[in-house]
Amino acid sequence: MSKDVKGSPDDGASPIASDRLAQWAGRLPRPRRFAGKRTLIALLSLVIFLVVVNFAVAWYYSGVLNEEGLVIKEDEPDFDLVASAIGEDLVRLEQGPDDGEWRLRGQWGLAWDGGRGMIGEIVEDGGDYLVRSFTLASGEPPSSAPASVESDIYPNDPYLAFGVPYEDVQYESPLGLQDAWKFSGSDDTWVVFVHGHRENPGEGMSALPALQALGMPALFITYRNDKGQPKDPSNRYQYGLTEWEDLHAAVEYVLSQPGAKNVALIGHSMGGGIVAKFLYESPLADSVVGAVMDSPMLDFAAPVDLGARERNLPGFVSSSVKWMAARRFGVDWEALNYLKDADRFGAPILLIHGEQDRRIPIETSHELARLRSDLVTYSVYPDAGHTDAWYLDSARYENDLREFLLRIGR
Repeated sequence: MSKDVKGSPDDGASPIASDRLAQWAGRLPRPRRFAGKRTLIALLSLVIFLVVVNFAVAWYYSGVLNEEGLVIKEDEPDFDLVASAIGEDLVRLEQGPDDGEWRLRGQWGLAWDGGRGMIGEIVEDGGDYLVRSFTLASGEPPSSAPASVESDIYPNDPYLAFGVPYEDVQYESPLGLQDAWKFSGSDDTWVVFVHGHRENPGEGMSALPALQALGMPALFITYRNDKGQPKDPSNRYQYGLTEWEDLHAAVEYVLSQPGAKNVALIGHSMGGGIVAKFLYESPLADSVVGAVMDSPMLDFAAPVDLGARERNLPGFVSSSVKWMAARRFGVDWEALNYLKDADRFGAPILLIHGEQDRRIPIETSHELARLRSDLVTYSVYPDAGHTDAWYLDSARYENDLREFLLRIGR
């Protein structure tokens, strides 16, 4: 007789054990299914969370874009340092930002409540303060006054700035009369200057010495949305999409002047985009013998991408911000990319850009110089920020401008 082995199939207890084992084994897949569901739910929750966060971030920064770039308003003075006049021709600057323009060489404007002046040579560098040469333009000298360093060296008066006489005139634009400064000259090529975003004709002061030396008459214009000027129907800056029509009207005015034959254009920052759009669209583009673009806004998406990088935001956030701005504020990113139509330029271009520009990335100018190497004379200023080239090296800037204008005027 065989001996029963404990735990063998013949064991009387084994069916019960087997049933329990089967029941236990049968339950094994269920926890795995529950774990899979929990994982899926967690992933879906994470995706939803990221979408919501991305939407919120895009909404916020599209609002920042609207406030800083699209809304029509005057920038308030940002007094970010303290100025104290020392004697008649020196000023002490302190408590300013470490990377501020007050530390840069060159000539700059100094503004405080009730006065303006010009700062120049750095006479003493005390680390946390500077002593610089100083010329009073208006008001009383500052005495421990909150102040700011600006690009406008003098109040908006070319005669006070350079002793250059001018005439206040108006030209008829599609939206009504626009103000302008008119400078006389003996040449038959007129220069039309177009300022940048939230600036004014005074931004063109950097061009005056060269224009006067060459005897070139000029018109420094305002355009829609400037202070005291007609407003765009959109109630926003359009970066050339509509402003080019005002430039067209200004060129019409210039060509109606006795002896005027040709036009040269100078555009700073957003003014560069206006010049580009004019050259693409205006029937008067053939009258333009050359254009100067200083730190031009040639692709509106580029400064948005730069701003995202400066804030250490992921690349997809920049795309989301642009998507949101298109829907909230009607920004047409494709239309505001003037580089894609660079083959339409027909006149020589002097392109000026500073490598330290933190508003419009210099890469956009690199791209234009690459695309139209047949037309572009490219002048890069290593230490200059946005439209700062003249302030840092006025001799070089004026020479660049003079040589270009001489060449296109022949």
